[in-house]
Amino acid sequence: MTDMRNRAVLECLLAVGVSFLFSRLDILNVFYLVPVLAVCEPHHGARRYFPVVAAGLLAVAAGIYQGRNALVNEAGIIAVCISVFLPTVLWISVLVWVSLGGKSMMRRYLAGASLGALAALGFLIYLAHGGEAVMKVDAAMQDQFIALFSQLGLADGAEGELLTQHLALFYRAVVMGLGCLVVPLVMLFAGLNEFIALTMVRRLDDTLSERIAGFHLANDAIWVFLGLWIAVCFGYFAHGSYLAMAILVNLAGGVTLVYGIQGFAIMLYRSRLRGPLSAGSLFWRLFIIMALVPLVNTLLMCVIPLLGVTETWIQYRKPKE
Repeated sequence: MTDMRNRAVLECLLAVGVSFLFSRLDILNVFYLVPVLAVCEPHHGARRYFPVVAAGLLAVAAGIYQGRNALVNEAGIIAVCISVFLPTVLWISVLVWVSLGGKSMMRRYLAGASLGALAALGFLIYLAHGGEAVMKVDAAMQDQFIALFSQLGLADGAEGELLTQHLALFYRAVVMGLGCLVVPLVMLFAGLNEFIALTMVRRLDDTLSERIAGFHLANDAIWVFLGLWIAVCFGYFAHGSYLAMAILVNLAGGVTLVYGIQGFAIMLYRSRLRGPLSAGSLFWRLFIIMALVPLVNTLLMCVIPLLGVTETWIQYRKPKE
C-alpha cells in the first residue's frame, strides 16, 4: 500500500512538473493542463484536485513573478493580467471539469467553458472601457509588435515609415480580431485539454468513443445559433459599436464551437460504421491533415460545424443496415 501511495505521489509531482514546463513554452502553453488532467482523471476525492490546483498556481505565479517589475503602476498590472489571462481562464475551466466528476462529459465541459467564457467577456469589457492605463499598454504592445519587424530588417530604409504604418494597422486588426474570438478560443483550448487527457487515459475504452459519437444537441438549440448570427448581421449593417459586435460574435462563435463538437461526433459515428475507430484516432488524423494540407484546415473548420448545424434537419446518424 505504501509503495502504491508513493508511486501515486511521484506521478502527481511529475505531472505537475511537466505541466509547469509546458506553461513556460510558447507552443505548448495552451495545453499545459493535459499532464495533470491525465493523472487526476482515474482518481476520486481530494486527490483529483491537487495536481490541477498545483499546476495552475505554479503557472499563474510564474507569470506574475516574471512581470513583477511592472507591478508598480496600473498599466503594468494590466499588462501582467493580460500575460496570465489564458492560463488562468483555462485553469478555472478545468477546475470546474474536475469538480463535476461523475456528471456527463458535455455537462462538465459546458459548465467549465461557460465560466471561462464569462471571465473572458468580463475582461474584454474591462479592456474596452479602459482608460489611460489600457491605452498605454496597447501602445507599448504595438511598439513591440513593430519593433519585432524592425529587428528582422523589414522596417528599415526609405519605405520604413510606410511599412510601420501598415504594421500598425495590421496590429490593430489582429487585436480586434482576437477580441472577437476570445470566447471560442477559451472554449476550444479548455475542451482540447480535457479531450486529449481523457482519450490518453481511456484510449482502450471503446465506450468513450461510443458516448462521443452519440452526442446530440437539442433541436431547439438551433434557435440560439440562428438568433445570435442574425443579431451579428443586424449589428454589422447597423454599424454597431465594436464592443457590442465583439460580444455578439463571441457568443455566436461559442455556440458554433459546440455545434462543431456535434459535427465531430457525426464524423466519428459515420467513420465507426466502416470499422473500429477511436475518438482520439479521428482527432489526430484530422489535426495532421489540417496542419499539413493548405486550405483544407479552413474548409474543415467550416464543414465540421456545418455538419452539426444541418443535423437539425438531416439525419446523418442512421444505424448500419
